[in-house]
Amino acid sequence: MGYLLKICWSIKPIVFYKIKIFMVKYMTDLMAKADLRVKCEVSELKEYKILIVSDSHGIYEGIRQAIERELPFNLLVHCGDIEGNLERCIGDAPAFEVKAVKGNCDYGDRLPPEEEFKAGFCNVFVTHGDKYNVKYDRNLSVLKKAAKEKMADVVLFGHSHCAEIVEDEQNHILLINPGSIGNPRTGAQQSTYATLTITDDYEVLPELKSL
Repeated sequence: MGYLLKICWSIKPIVFYKIKIFMVKYMTDLMAKADLRVKCEVSELKEYKILIVSDSHGIYEGIRQAIERELPFNLLVHCGDIEGNLERCIGDAPAFEVKAVKGNCDYGDRLPPEEEFKAGFCNVFVTHGDKYNVKYDRNLSVLKKAAKEKMADVVLFGHSHCAEIVEDEQNHILLINPGSIGNPRTGAQQSTYATLTITDDYEVLPELKSL
């Protein structure tokens, strides 16, 4: 009996030693994976890119071209007057998030009249713009007032078919109209869209582009 106990006692430290080695290795691997995951998440937060389109009026080719040109990006925003179904040009499972609002030429209740969301550190307000008289109010005073009330940092809108970037310096609000991706009213008759990149260095970088 004493001999048996002696054998068991001599085996026990070896077993515990092997378990200890296994646990140390397991925890090391787990921490390495967690560190890799954190690094990936941080790298993904370096910038947030939005592709902004509006007023396609049933014409999808411009949206397809803008998507192909700007990939990769995080979010596609359509500011209304789709007159159709966006799935026809983005597919059922796009590699980016999609938000769209209802324009004055969109019928039914499928789309919300407005959207508000957070992108990086920015509060973003999306509207078509017809209810804020953006086509005739060249100072965008009604839209600016609404944006201020909503505490928006960025406003995305359409309706006028005229691309523009306006900075409301008094209220520190950036207003972006991407123009029309399907039925432009510019002198050159070029389809236009916009991109907005928000970085973790608190930079907001808007850009108007044409096809």
